[in-house]
Amino acid sequence: MDPTYPKHFRDAFDHFLELEAKTKAEDVPVYGYQEMVTRLVRGTKYQLTEESAKILMIRGASQVQNMDGWEFTRDLLVTKY
Repeated sequence: MDPTYPKHFRDAFDHFLELEAKTKAEDVPVYGYQEMVTRLVRGTKYQLTEESAKILMIRGASQVQNMDGWEFTRDLLVTKY
């Protein structure tokens, strides 16, 4: 076994826990529908078409109750772009 494996495993696991904590944060960003589509396309480095992004948003986004906005339900990378 690679002697650096435990460190890499721990780093990856710590990163996973950090991302998991961020998904439970109270102040989740809320976007307009078209802005979310754009962010999703940019977040995949333009490997998705706008039509594909809209299809993926059926499962990966939800409308915020009592607001005219949407939030991503899981993928934190798209909120970065």
